[in-house]
Amino acid sequence: MVWAVLGLVGAAVVFARLVARRGRRQTWWVCATAAPATLLAGSSCLAAAQTVNQTLATPNVAILLYGLCFTIGSACCQVFWHAVRTQTPSSRVILGQIGLATLVGSVTIVAWWAAPLHGRNYLSIQEAPITSQMVAASTIILTYWAAVAINSGVGALQVLRLTRSRRAGQAAALRLFVVAAVFAVMDDALFLAALDAQSRSQPNAPALLTAAKIVALLAAITYGLDSFMALVVPRLLARWHIRQLSNQLRPLWTRVCELRPAVVLPVGGIFPGRRLEVQLERMMTEIGDGLHQIHVPAVGGDPVAAVAHALNGKEGGGVPASNLLAVPVTRSEEEALFLGLARAYAEVTQSDTSRWQDGARLDQYGTATARAPFRRNNPSPRREVA
Repeated sequence: MVWAVLGLVGAAVVFARLVARRGRRQTWWVCATAAPATLLAGSSCLAAAQTVNQTLATPNVAILLYGLCFTIGSACCQVFWHAVRTQTPSSRVILGQIGLATLVGSVTIVAWWAAPLHGRNYLSIQEAPITSQMVAASTIILTYWAAVAINSGVGALQVLRLTRSRRAGQAAALRLFVVAAVFAVMDDALFLAALDAQSRSQPNAPALLTAAKIVALLAAITYGLDSFMALVVPRLLARWHIRQLSNQLRPLWTRVCELRPAVVLPVGGIFPGRRLEVQLERMMTEIGDGLHQIHVPAVGGDPVAAVAHALNGKEGGGVPASNLLAVPVTRSEEEALFLGLARAYAEVTQSDTSRWQDGARLDQYGTATARAPFRRNNPSPRREVA
């Protein structure tokens, strides 16, 4: 069950990273995608160990493939954190990490070849004969894996400390990644202790192995939650923000396009999966272009309110509306400016609608008299007819 969960987590992370497709030409993205892919491959080998052994016609070869996959994934993690820390990965460091992983992989192959595991397939590690040489080789391999987990946890803590502003879910994802790294180190230590106890025929070996499996399961669940918080939550919140902003800017955008049809961009192809983003960019661009062409009388009051009144049908000679408003520097400032203008325009239109509704009255024939102020001393329709 542990290896099935690890495989599912690896598959989900790889799928999420491929869907995101951000930075796919950079070293960090390749390593961040290859690491969970090796997790998926190694866990699948152990989850379907009997099938793998029978397919390759080699007893217990699934254990070897599992160790090699996790070693490759560890090297990817090392290169990833090096790229995150330096922003410009060094080829020497990358080659050094590849060389270290090759050395650990060679130890794995030699240890598996020299181990007494080639007579028959073993259903679990508890049934396999464990020798002191296997424990020594496992010590090298698990120490390397634990060092990679520690380096990953330290890297996540550094990013958490240095990066103050980040997308929603990033801080929680980094904290969960640190917890997953701690679980990984505990799992390596417990598994090594279980192997040593089994080689000495100690009675606590099964308990240590069970504890190692439980900790590995906790590490897999935590890593899955971390990946969900880092990859899925920001995208969901970003789409929600785009949808909300588009709905709030739509009345303003519609009015600007009515007043200045020349700013409407030609309709073109939309990238698959980017319809909301493209529509929002179109709205922002057309609103900005329209504000350069709509003229507002120069006033000493609130410029946003003056522009809102001009958009409501009181446009006159003067300066372009963009000259009265603040010049946004960042995207967030531009969104805040347009959102404030959209709210002011909504208040102006709502105020005019309410004034019209309060001033309209019906005579006895049911005819509406628009903008007629209601006065308490006005004669009623019945008295007028009389």
